[in-house]
Amino acid sequence: MDADRPANGPILSLFSTPLTLIGCSGDDGPNAQVSVSTYGAGVVPDQPRLITALYKANATHDLVMTKGSFTICVLCEAQIDLIPALGFVSSHAGPKLEGLDFHLTPNGNPVFEGSLGWAECEVIEAFDMGDGTAFLSAVLHHERLTNATPLYWSRLLPQLPQEWQQRWAEKIARDIERYRPMMHWLPAD
Repeated sequence: MDADRPANGPILSLFSTPLTLIGCSGDDGPNAQVSVSTYGAGVVPDQPRLITALYKANATHDLVMTKGSFTICVLCEAQIDLIPALGFVSSHAGPKLEGLDFHLTPNGNPVFEGSLGWAECEVIEAFDMGDGTAFLSAVLHHERLTNATPLYWSRLLPQLPQEWQQRWAEKIARDIERYRPMMHWLPAD
């Protein structure tokens, strides 16, 4: 059994990827958000591709739609402190990268210091999911920085401080209410 997955967790949690930060930039500067939906999308080693799902209410979604490139940083256990800063608040309310340790790629996308590794991607196609968009992307550059343990949401959530768990529960409840009517889903009988 995978040591990063709880034996008694829900089966669908097995389909979540390590926590990543999806970063992009626009006229107002760089931005990033936490994501659990980045997956490998190919087997050709010299043409690597990824699929990343971003929800439409997130500012990063709009940046990626406009710019067509972004970075993916894989979080490790030492970066738990980035979760509330980049996962619980929206940059629609103001800049959220202030005070965080990152540098920009030549394309202007943020790479967070201390990450397990990162990739810079260019969008090939975007697939509308109603509530979000799945971006099929070409990996232009990728770099593994450390052999640290990746951070998985299903393992992390029960270990978060109670205040963070409460903030997450409130955020996800709002998101579910917002996204349910937007989702592409099976037709009603």
